[in-house]
Amino acid sequence: MAGTSRNTGRRQPSRSPASGREAEAILVAIEGIDGSGKTLQMPRLKAKALREGFTVATLTFPRYEQTLFGDTISDYLNGRLGDLDTVSPQFAALLYAGDRLESSQEIRRLAASHDLLLFDRYVGSNLAHQAARVPVGERAELQNWICRVEYEIYGLPRPDLNIFLDMPVDRAAQFIGQRGQRRYTDKTADLHESNLDYLAACREVYTLAATLYTILAGSYSGSNQAMEVGICGVNRCIQD
Repeated sequence: MAGTSRNTGRRQPSRSPASGREAEAILVAIEGIDGSGKTLQMPRLKAKALREGFTVATLTFPRYEQTLFGDTISDYLNGRLGDLDTVSPQFAALLYAGDRLESSQEIRRLAASHDLLLFDRYVGSNLAHQAARVPVGERAELQNWICRVEYEIYGLPRPDLNIFLDMPVDRAAQFIGQRGQRRYTDKTADLHESNLDYLAACREVYTLAATLYTILAGSYSGSNQAMEVGICGVNRCIQD
């Protein structure tokens, strides 16, 4: 669900002409396995950014009950399309990419009218969750294919900053079990969350990405570490 907050005295990010996005928001994606604290940390980062003088918008993916693909993802995560062994990762990737394609006008609208656009999950989630389902030697090829679909064919904007929240799987499973009812499922744990081996593989993919690319990573400490890491990264984007 999208949410926006506005401040007076909008702080305008400075971008180089080469970016082609001088008038648009800084795009920040908060990533991590299920139960890693994304839903908790995003409003904290938003509040911190507002105090810093930014205008801020948020989008959470998947967009259940708001897009056709979001509703189909709900079917997938409830096991109505099959289990992880029978639903191909390419098909699942197209569901998540399609959800963002349906939301592309909303993404651009929010990016054009705010300094900062925060995503709770974005393309990085698709890359991690689908790559975790194939052998290690096939992951790069699948990720390249997903990037072509999302960024080149669908024309989705690339994030300026990815924040990876690292969480041990056993701790994430505890948090998943403590969640209240969610609108897309009546289960305590959905198709992804109920498979701890799968979550461990997703964490492995995320961790490798954080070492290979410019991704800010923060481990769970029960504090506001991710919020501070995130705002430092946003300020870095403005200065670059």
